[in-house]
Amino acid sequence: MAKALSIFRDTAVEIEEQSLRERQVVLDTIDYGVLILDPNLRVRMFNRAFRDLWSVPRDVLRPHVGIEDLLGALRSTGLHGVTDEQWPSYIERRLNEIQAADVPPREWHRPDGRVLQYEVVALPDGGRMLTYFDLTDLKQVESELRAAKELAETASRAKSDFLASMSHELRTPLNAIIGITEMLKEDAEVDGDKHLDEPLGRVLRAGKLLLQLINEVLDLAKIEAGKLELQPENIDLGPLLDDVVDTAKPLAEKHANQLRLDVQMDLGRAVLDPMRLRQVLLNLLSNACKFTENGEVTLFARREGQQVELRVRDTGMGIDADQLPRLFQEFHQAGAAKHRKYGGTGLGLAISRRLVTLMGGEIEATSEKGKGSEFTIRLPVDAPVQAEAA
Repeated sequence: MAKALSIFRDTAVEIEEQSLRERQVVLDTIDYGVLILDPNLRVRMFNRAFRDLWSVPRDVLRPHVGIEDLLGALRSTGLHGVTDEQWPSYIERRLNEIQAADVPPREWHRPDGRVLQYEVVALPDGGRMLTYFDLTDLKQVESELRAAKELAETASRAKSDFLASMSHELRTPLNAIIGITEMLKEDAEVDGDKHLDEPLGRVLRAGKLLLQLINEVLDLAKIEAGKLELQPENIDLGPLLDDVVDTAKPLAEKHANQLRLDVQMDLGRAVLDPMRLRQVLLNLLSNACKFTENGEVTLFARREGQQVELRVRDTGMGIDADQLPRLFQEFHQAGAAKHRKYGGTGLGLAISRRLVTLMGGEIEATSEKGKGSEFTIRLPVDAPVQAEAA
């Protein structure tokens, strides 16, 4: 199509009749309107698409007719959307811009609802080429896609708002259940009612697990709604990592694992959200301890310039290679059918990735089946002040 147009752009003023017919055949293969004018702004050539697009009568659209007469013939159709009072100035403006050939591609919204891309190109012989590309269908598709996108975003926000609201409503009574159960358990221990220890312990564990799941859903809803705000602090990384490992030790002991901390001596300080960093690390350590038995789980910490690298490595069962690309997706559990006994919502890693992204960092995973896994976090020592939904 571009090659065909270049033929007409380089056309000489004098064209033999045979050559003219050949060019007309080529011109009619172009599916958008083309009108070629001579230096006096009279019609030299046009294609079928131009005639159909403008519905110009055959007795009007003919060689040598002036562009002003052609526009006048279309005046009664209303396609220009110009009143009688405005017509003289409209014609003058159109003739000036065609003569100047300074019209870059622009959209023309016709009164009949069609949208055209209109352009004027100067030809070497002093003539002009006007092109009209019909964008109506494309604009309709764009409008539908835009409406669908806005509808999806509205639905997503509504879902996130609902989850946030429901999670809050569920947490309030659940915290009361956990608190009362803890009191009853303490009273039973003081009174020596050992037969109550096991059922109350089961209620307490179930309540805390349920609270953890609700908190994960609430965090995800806040992130998706763009309402989760970081609280960066200037923290000493060493003590924070010591505390995280101490908190995770019971999880390691549950499956007879050795939990180690390997920290660089001069790790120093960083401006990060300590609560969210702790949440991410505890999630990774919890997963490592959960899927490792009689093995080792190690938290490594290194500092390289303005970046902190944290790695959680285990010697557990590992992850199938085909599961790694989907590991950080919401509600995805690697080998869910095989490892259903380990429980969980499949939200932990998805939330961890989003939190790390909010803090300006990145997280990745490597694993070998039967030999363990390693999750690596890289964070800037200065977290972003403003966090946006990841």
